[in-house]
Amino acid sequence: MRYYQLVREKSKMNFNLRYQLVKEGQENGISEASRKFGTTRKTVRKWVRRYEEKGFAGLEEESRAPKTIPHKMKAEDEARVEEVRLQLKCKWGARKLKDRFKLNGGLSAIHRVIKQKGLMKPKRKKHRKRKDLSALKKKLGLCKRIR
Repeated sequence: MRYYQLVREKSKMNFNLRYQLVKEGQENGISEASRKFGTTRKTVRKWVRRYEEKGFAGLEEESRAPKTIPHKMKAEDEARVEEVRLQLKCKWGARKLKDRFKLNGGLSAIHRVIKQKGLMKPKRKKHRKRKDLSALKKKLGLCKRIR
């Protein structure tokens, strides 16, 4: 099985597989390790470099989350949105809140804050009439052929 297939399966063996890859790369060379594990030389170099810099900790999966999010709302602005929403008896949406209270941030950001803080009513679910009716028919035995 190739290296990328093993890694994509999110198996518990990723650490051991990377360690074997690094050892092979150090002992027999980058090209030989890449052929043996069915991956690119760039991948082998990456894991060898991380292992040499950080040791075993370098073989762990690093977070893929961005380091900074430039468009994210500040904590004070989020607190202000939550405070305004809690003050109101009528639950206005993001557009009215932004217009009336001059809140910072975009409409989608304000909506996201309201939703994450649990300040929205849950969406009403439609009554499932058809499903209920078919269950009732089965239960009562209606619409069966009469011979």
